[in-house]
Amino acid sequence: MKKESLFAVLIIGLLTMTVFGGCIREKKVEKMIGKEFIGARTKVDGNPHHVTFDKYSLIIDGEREFIIGGEFHYFRLPSVKLWRDILTKIKASGYNTVSIYFYWGYHSPAEGVYNFSGIRDIELLLNLCEEIGLYVVARPGPYICAEVDGGGFPGWLLAKGSDVLLRCQYPLPIIQAPILGKYSKKYMEYCEQWYAQIVPKIAEHQITKGGCVIAFQIENEYPQINGNKQYMRELYDMARTYGVNVPIYHNDLADLGSWADSVDIYATDMYIATVPGKEWDSSTFASRLDEQEETQRKWAREEPLFLAEFQGGWFDGWGGVGYDERRDWLNEKYYNIIDKSLIAQGFTIYSHYMFYGGTNWGYWMNPEVYTSYDYGAAIYEYGGISDEYYAMKNIAMLVDAFKDAFVKTVKTENAVSTSNKDVLYKVRTNGETLLMFLRNADQKRKLETKLTFEVDGKSYTIPRMEGTQIVLPERSMKILMANYPFADNKVKLIYSTSEFLTKKKVGDRWVCVIYGDEGSDGETTFKFSGQPKFEIRDGIDLKWDDEDKELQLNYKYLKGDQHVVLKKDNTELCLVITTNEQANRFWVVESDKEAWVIGGPYLTRGLISYGKSAELNVEIDKDSKIVVFSPKDGCGKFGKDDITKSVNLGVEKTKRYKIPELENWKYNGGSPEILPHFDDSDWIGIGKDEAMAMDKHGFHWGYTWYRGYFNSGAKKDLTLEIDARHCYNAYINGKFVGKHDTFNQDQQAAGVGPNAANGPNFPDRARFTIQSSDLKNGKNVVSVLTESLGHNKNFGAVADAKNPRGIISAKVKSGFREIPVKWKIQGDLYGERMGWMELKFDDTDWEDVTLPHTPSNQPCTGWYRAQFELSIPDDLSLPLGVIIEGAHSKANVYLNGYLLGRYWNEKGPQHKFYLPERILNTRGKNVLTIEVWNRGEDAGLGKVYLEPFQLTQKIKIESKNS
Repeated sequence: MKKESLFAVLIIGLLTMTVFGGCIREKKVEKMIGKEFIGARTKVDGNPHHVTFDKYSLIIDGEREFIIGGEFHYFRLPSVKLWRDILTKIKASGYNTVSIYFYWGYHSPAEGVYNFSGIRDIELLLNLCEEIGLYVVARPGPYICAEVDGGGFPGWLLAKGSDVLLRCQYPLPIIQAPILGKYSKKYMEYCEQWYAQIVPKIAEHQITKGGCVIAFQIENEYPQINGNKQYMRELYDMARTYGVNVPIYHNDLADLGSWADSVDIYATDMYIATVPGKEWDSSTFASRLDEQEETQRKWAREEPLFLAEFQGGWFDGWGGVGYDERRDWLNEKYYNIIDKSLIAQGFTIYSHYMFYGGTNWGYWMNPEVYTSYDYGAAIYEYGGISDEYYAMKNIAMLVDAFKDAFVKTVKTENAVSTSNKDVLYKVRTNGETLLMFLRNADQKRKLETKLTFEVDGKSYTIPRMEGTQIVLPERSMKILMANYPFADNKVKLIYSTSEFLTKKKVGDRWVCVIYGDEGSDGETTFKFSGQPKFEIRDGIDLKWDDEDKELQLNYKYLKGDQHVVLKKDNTELCLVITTNEQANRFWVVESDKEAWVIGGPYLTRGLISYGKSAELNVEIDKDSKIVVFSPKDGCGKFGKDDITKSVNLGVEKTKRYKIPELENWKYNGGSPEILPHFDDSDWIGIGKDEAMAMDKHGFHWGYTWYRGYFNSGAKKDLTLEIDARHCYNAYINGKFVGKHDTFNQDQQAAGVGPNAANGPNFPDRARFTIQSSDLKNGKNVVSVLTESLGHNKNFGAVADAKNPRGIISAKVKSGFREIPVKWKIQGDLYGERMGWMELKFDDTDWEDVTLPHTPSNQPCTGWYRAQFELSIPDDLSLPLGVIIEGAHSKANVYLNGYLLGRYWNEKGPQHKFYLPERILNTRGKNVLTIEVWNRGEDAGLGKVYLEPFQLTQKIKIESKNS
């Protein structure tokens, strides 16, 4: 009989290889030729499906689904090519769902104007989700929060008068008691304009129409304490009117039960640890996480337990600690504990906010955050995979493989006893299988235990091998299973002290991967109908009990995978035993017909089936042992020689590309607006009784210039009094007068004043002396450059998104007498208006300089440009960043015309800015432009250079029929 190899093993340096061995049956793949499969299978298959739910789970076409999702913001990644990259990585992790905010302000630059093209093409985005096989939870607001400008409202809407009551909330400062919201008809008319634009596009991609959208959120974190019920009812009705027929939910800002009776499914936020550096332990989880099942069941009596935003990191702000420190604090151990603790309480829908954070490019952020929105999320801002990603992946793979054990469970109090009461967290059962959740959140000590329970009337105390215990290292958690039948009910797992990563039927065999702490003991017992044959033992101790038909395996978790193949009649089980670290690099790819299990690579992107062959796409970050379990014909014998074919290859390929240096800098001063004779005839005039705030004049983001004209006799000093948001410089007749920043990161709604949240109610007036020697007899010009750090995000009960930006008030005084000033306003920096950051701009007349550089004339703003070329090979993934060692005192960083960084020398913490591919031309010419804002000190630009975040290589492995 023809024998097929079970899997092929390669040692791969950084070189494409072809694997022969696994056999793919043509008859099984004829309908999927040329299609790429990523991660585990979902019902996103182009066919319409019915969605419903009960108290246990979401149900699609009668089958229960465990929904594990991660948040992704397309508006924080201005590269359609990279959308696919990130969505692929989400799906490859075992996650089956992506949660997406749809940002009103991002699509509507002006009233009645909507843009859904290019990097705003949401139908392309949803098509990608369908191609990749991800469910989508759609969140179109109208309010989204998300640390974006104004919480997601368009700038033009923020400029509207008091008859437009955002979110139907009164604008109250934090220190006042909130009162019930008031219905705002005018605001609702604008909301309907947005819903009329966005909802039909989403509705066309519902799973009920063969698409990907399985749920729809109205509003976000809307507190009932000062909310308006009619507003919520109308949003629900609007969604239905414009085509939504999947379940509708609202995301409560805490487990308060807000609007539980206004939606189909109740959901909430949960952010447990948000203060960097504060150590976490069991007490961190006790107050909120550990009581979630009981709390949510107050509101969700007949609905599945749903966390719409489950902590996946935390944002960092100006002057913050940086995301490296946040990752050290909320690390893979933290997420291993909180995810398993949530599952232990019966939750079957949750989504990590964020799974990929991205970049606050342009001026889209609110004042709390700087350019990077890495968030400490599972996927780095530059697209790299973190240790947190692997921890989340391993849990998702478990739930996918044993979904029937997790989707409909109840708590059980007395089914399991333990020798150490500090270890057993919770026990759940689906009526047959026991799920035992063991937790040690202590940061200083490991815990050991034995567990006692019954399976089919027989008592087990495990582990049974003398001298062994179940060990939980500090800050760890395990999910152990007992009494689980599989392999078409021909094999039963009696118990295991190992955690399962996956089980999949690969061709005619079942492949199971189990793992544990390196060096510790493991024990697993299966029940067969009779004694199985042991094809491969690989150093594992096997003990057969003929009376109970049980096979006990004992082993240690060692570096390098161990394997045992068990065969009884027509049932074959390949058990892979590995360590926690090695389990991180096991992956599953599953089509609607077959499955592959892959071990070793940094990432398995997917598999393309061609009928008689399949192309596996993986990514490696080092010399890697790649193990591929692929489908095959027949049930041949698998000897040791068949699974150890290996080739040693070098890593010379990684050394063949050198990052170019940034040289040949060009420089030009860029603030003619400060000069007395600058032509501002086309600027907008501000009437005597008009508000000066930038939004009122059509300027909503970033920098805004003001010029004011007044007459003076130039005989004595004057006072310039300004109240503005957030940072500004002032000049008189071209001479620097002073600077000021109105910014308070300690406030929940930062940057609105020194005391609280309501802008003009809490003024921050700065006073500057205008020397008489700087004045002219007759007409004088005061010039003020303001920078808005964004509009407040209107979070919770604090309606502060309309707080003014730019100049709120400005006066010139002689003693107590106010001198009349005629003001004009213009948005953007001069260089932005002139296109100095564009790739095709001609800078040949600019000054040649070498960095570091300090301009001699110290203008308000100085502009630097450098060209560089790249030729990165297609098979390398080499995300680049630009590092600014110093710039005084603020800077904007542009690449090929896109604003990709806002730098603040005094506050930081960001010095390295991500340059996303497609904006970055990886095979051609690029122009880096840096605008430096002189705040009154010796300004200039320090050393600037490119630096990669990471280097990985893409590998194609071809599996063919033998």
